[in-house]
Amino acid sequence: MILCTVFGAPAYAWEKQWNEAPAIEDSCLTYDARYSEAPLFRVATRSQNEKVYFFSRKIACTQASSCPARMKAYLVDGDVVFGGPEDKNFRCVYYGTAKGTIVAGFVAADNLAPVAENEDLTQDFLVGTWSSDGNPTIAIAAAGEKEVRAEGEAWWRGLGDSYHTGSFSAVASPVGKEITFREGDGAYSCKVDLLRRGPYLVAQDNSFCGGMNVRFSGILMKVRGGK
Repeated sequence: MILCTVFGAPAYAWEKQWNEAPAIEDSCLTYDARYSEAPLFRVATRSQNEKVYFFSRKIACTQASSCPARMKAYLVDGDVVFGGPEDKNFRCVYYGTAKGTIVAGFVAADNLAPVAENEDLTQDFLVGTWSSDGNPTIAIAAAGEKEVRAEGEAWWRGLGDSYHTGSFSAVASPVGKEITFREGDGAYSCKVDLLRRGPYLVAQDNSFCGGMNVRFSGILMKVRGGK
């Protein structure tokens, strides 16, 4: 899954789409799937207890001043985000909360430092409930010394009474930053790949894990309190 990253980390194929020069946008919304391939940045504050606010537009203003573009959501020192291209000293960033949701907004580039993605997957890291706003959800538990068992659920609601679901259950062992769950060896068997990116998992399935438009793909967060 890459080409070579800007910061000298190993290259993975998942970065290929991101490296196709995404356009500079004046809006920052959580609709662009390419952000799962974006570089990671760590929030770096200048003072203790400093809040790094999200902005709806690329407008600089001091914390003490009134600023319509400043959002209520903020980051603190050490938070890790997916960051888009820099423009006007801002980056559009995606931050995954412990509730399993993504918060998006512009953040001052001066408060962001590149992250070296040098941590492999471990059983301790994987065990828990991972989700993207409740759909999909993947519950992972230890299954032996090095293996883990994943139980995944996802759904898609169409027009009217149309409602499609999907699920998978499989055991696997992590290899480096990745782990692959397979329900069988057939050409149409469900397969879900998980890749560690900092504190996040990026999921990608093979489109055979459920009904129409049901997918186990995207940025997943470990949900606080999840089993």
